[in-house]
Amino acid sequence: MKSTALRNQAERLRDGLEYLGDRPWLSFLLIFSLAAAVRFALLSTAPAWAVRGHAEAESIAFTLATQGRFADPFGVPTGPTAFTAPFYPFVLSLVYRVLGTGIAAEWVRCAMGILAYSILYGLLPRISTLFRLSGGAGVVAGFAMAALPLRKSDEVYLTWDDPYAAICLAFLLIWTLRLKRQDRPAWPQAALYGIGWGAVFHMAPTLAVTFLGLAAYLLVSSRDRWRCVRWVALAILLSVLAVTPWTLRNRRELGGWMFMRSNLGLNLYLSNSDAAQPTIGLHHLVPFGLRDIHPFGSENETRRVAYVGEVAYDREKLSLAKEWIAAHPRRFASLCAMRAAQMWFGAFETPPWLRLPIAAFTILGLLGLRTLWRSSRVDQLAVIAILWLTYPTVYFVFMYVNRYRGVFDWSVALCMGVLLISALDRTRERMGAER
Repeated sequence: MKSTALRNQAERLRDGLEYLGDRPWLSFLLIFSLAAAVRFALLSTAPAWAVRGHAEAESIAFTLATQGRFADPFGVPTGPTAFTAPFYPFVLSLVYRVLGTGIAAEWVRCAMGILAYSILYGLLPRISTLFRLSGGAGVVAGFAMAALPLRKSDEVYLTWDDPYAAICLAFLLIWTLRLKRQDRPAWPQAALYGIGWGAVFHMAPTLAVTFLGLAAYLLVSSRDRWRCVRWVALAILLSVLAVTPWTLRNRRELGGWMFMRSNLGLNLYLSNSDAAQPTIGLHHLVPFGLRDIHPFGSENETRRVAYVGEVAYDREKLSLAKEWIAAHPRRFASLCAMRAAQMWFGAFETPPWLRLPIAAFTILGLLGLRTLWRSSRVDQLAVIAILWLTYPTVYFVFMYVNRYRGVFDWSVALCMGVLLISALDRTRERMGAER
């Protein structure tokens, strides 16, 4: 009797998930509504300083709205900048142009981030079917992400461009899978594929590493290697052309060549120095911490940026960071290991109780990846594994910031959904056999 009841419950749950998975608009509406309701409820309890809080992107957006210049990331005049990728400050500047820079605009800024994340989670059932996975897996992933905002600050009041990049990334991965299934993809597809990645680099430049990893996978797995080499070369060329206007602007305004942003040296120095800590939260707590050595909090550092220029300043910090890493290889390796532990398992998360659900979330996702392997979903496994091996790994050399997982968390949730659907199927089959 117990086995029959368990089998019936598994069947009902499985059928319910598939029912929603087969109706993407219904599942989108339900998941979107839940995600938005949870996050707006959290926003209503957020302290005023959090809603009003400004960082570099907001400062640039303010200058864009009031002066028409992409400049001054530290809240005081320091000149033209490429400290952030251009997409989010440009979008936010439109809000400031319409509403001004008061509290109303900040509420809209927070609402924009909440709605973007809610759209991402609502799309997961459709994303799952486009991945040629069970729609039910996407339903599980969507409801899990909607109900559990484990990165509350990032998803509620400190959002940047991560949810927008995540949505674009999901569909670029789907596009990659479709290209993999085509024997001879058309040349216009190569151009559009490259332009699509170039557009995403305006939100999350570090995804360039993921793009190269996926391009290598297409090359290795292609049956027409020479044609694929030319196809991938064209895609890479078009992605470069897509970022060329911004690159030339940076060369003209800042006087140096860079890939999208001008803060590599500063971030590397902040993350690898005597005062460095594995996470930004811990860095704020130590003597001579982030506020003392970052231009956003230090008047002396801001003056230095204004005096020598942003590019020269960043190169100074890059030189200091490389010197420190060379002199402290063990400490550097230890910091990288701690940041990896934080990225995947929340090892230094506060409050401490959050560490358990974050670790469980990752472990279930990894088990879901194994399920893809066992079910011969090799292409899906490869695309997601490449994402996990490239994008997060770039950030192991930088101190952890809550929003970094926002770009790929949805894929972890999707693998967790795959695991649950597989478990339900096995339970139903086992109970049916016993019966």
